[in-house]
Amino acid sequence: MPTIKYKRGLSLASSGSGGDSLSDWSNNLWYGEISVGTPAQTFAVDFDTGSSNIFLPGPLCGTTCLGHKTYTPQLSTTAKDLKFGYNSTYGQGYAAKSQQLIAATEYGEPFTLQHFPPDGLVGLAYPSLAIPGSTPLFTSLVQQKAVPEPIFSFKLAESGSELMIGGADTTLYKGSISYAPVTNQGYWQIDIGGLSVEGSQIVGSVPGFVDSGTTLLTGDSKNIGNLYAKLGGTPYADYPGIYTQITIEIAGKSIVISPDVYNIGQDSSAPGQCFSGIMANDASDGLWVLGDVFMRNTYTIFDLGENRVGFADLA
Repeated sequence: MPTIKYKRGLSLASSGSGGDSLSDWSNNLWYGEISVGTPAQTFAVDFDTGSSNIFLPGPLCGTTCLGHKTYTPQLSTTAKDLKFGYNSTYGQGYAAKSQQLIAATEYGEPFTLQHFPPDGLVGLAYPSLAIPGSTPLFTSLVQQKAVPEPIFSFKLAESGSELMIGGADTTLYKGSISYAPVTNQGYWQIDIGGLSVEGSQIVGSVPGFVDSGTTLLTGDSKNIGNLYAKLGGTPYADYPGIYTQITIEIAGKSIVISPDVYNIGQDSSAPGQCFSGIMANDASDGLWVLGDVFMRNTYTIFDLGENRVGFADLA
């Protein structure tokens, strides 16, 4: 099994863990780098809290992987461990021994280069979502006591984005952290207290999960329809230039979703109208999906030790 190293930035949190400056692709996807094997091969990957496996394009991957760097397994007996949190300047890193990954033989359309700039994906959700017999990377690090704390944290923004492994970056948030317990250990699933517009509650309590690998915020069609009826939008989830704040309640904390974030661009076929990053989706078993449109408004802390998700105001 390979050695993987996570290339992190030079900034260090008080816990001694490091953060990686994530690349932003059109405010739709944030990704960083890992290095795999001995000798090391470096790959750009999407860090996804909505899945649990690592996959990279394998040497047999065909035309669907064109433009992506191909992972070639090494025959060396030293290429058995996975290292995460590597800094090429200081040599610091986190090691997960005998970590498994998937070498893909085909990429689906969503992962072709024009839709997905990274080479692959690192899943950060719970083991129950992983392929049987495999363990998610961060779970391996925690089980092997390889990280200072069983925590990782995200800031997603147009600039200054960061994934912190082994702690939370206290320079990126302010005030207290509100924690919601994980209610089902598959996704990072929590209870959403409700959603309101201009102080008026539109959606009551619903289950959902926080997903760094999804661009949009999605919910059931009935509640999303009620939301857009309040906003004045059309059934196709776009709205005619209305700048209204939407508030989500989680663990007693109000998280405001800025219209600058959920407005994801103009509709070229309908001048004066914009597409929204909040969409109806009944295919998630009743779960709301709190993707990047949500995460960009808060500092998000994933605590595997206490099985909870924390939210704090951005600094």
